[in-house]
Amino acid sequence: MAAHRLQMHINKIQSWLKTWRMKANEAKSVQVTFTFNKMTCPPVKLNNDHLPQADEVKYLGIHLDRRLTWHKHITAKRKQLEVSPTCF
Repeated sequence: MAAHRLQMHINKIQSWLKTWRMKANEAKSVQVTFTFNKMTCPPVKLNNDHLPQADEVKYLGIHLDRRLTWHKHITAKRKQLEVSPTCF
């Protein structure tokens, strides 16, 4: 039931994008189920292409994992600080 509702809302977004002559990039889109449960949502389609499911995603420079623990983001930022040259 929830997957049907999710797909219905994605279809509405597709309709809105078409009205405003915009297009979502399916190649850059992934489906992440944010939950503490082990189960995931069934796959959904965007422009008749199945979205790949992932356990984490990078959005606006923030690494988000399925449990929203911030572990991946903190690890990535620490690694970025070790590699970057110092300004002093």
